[in-house]
Amino acid sequence: MYQIYRDMFRKGGSIKNFAYKRILKKETENYSETLRKLFKELYQIEVGRGSYGWSTGLIKGPAKIGNYTSIAQGVHRFCVNHPMDMASTYPMYYNPAWGWVDKDFREKSFLEIGSDVWIGANVLITANCHSIGNGAILAAGAVVTKDVPPYEIWGGLPAKCIRKRFPDSDMGERLNESQWWNLPESFLKTLVLDFKDPKVFLEKVNAYKEGQNKE
Repeated sequence: MYQIYRDMFRKGGSIKNFAYKRILKKETENYSETLRKLFKELYQIEVGRGSYGWSTGLIKGPAKIGNYTSIAQGVHRFCVNHPMDMASTYPMYYNPAWGWVDKDFREKSFLEIGSDVWIGANVLITANCHSIGNGAILAAGAVVTKDVPPYEIWGGLPAKCIRKRFPDSDMGERLNESQWWNLPESFLKTLVLDFKDPKVFLEKVNAYKEGQNKE
């Protein structure tokens, strides 16, 4: 069945949309192995566990998205710019779709979006941004033109740091170091009530990891 879906995605248009909807009737985007395999093979977009909002077609690869990342509606990511230092910015001399050239000479930039990232509605990520760190938050409507460090909240045009998620403690650094998003979901589900208290949550995560290391 995967081969059929792949051929339908390659045809694009309404055929691709039909296949996309068929997949989502059977699998949720958060955990769809079919969509993840298709996007990695066809669009160079690798997606981790639980993440959603990445399959709209507005996020261009190559890109890698971590676990449990939330992407709202209308988020765009561009992987390459129009050349600005040449005779023209018009695409006829670099985009094969116009029929003048056989190959695009521009190099696409790679973007890595970490785990537990929240990207608000209508955020625009330019080709100059290569990294959005774990735990970062991008406010709705932000235009991101450079790398975003872990556990910082960014917004504006162009986007800049508004504040850290935990400005009065080192909790962001500790959560980032814990890499809790890589732990088994069976364990994370036992911490549902503890997500509200980062300190308690982190204590239980570290205790679990210590116990695993002793085995």
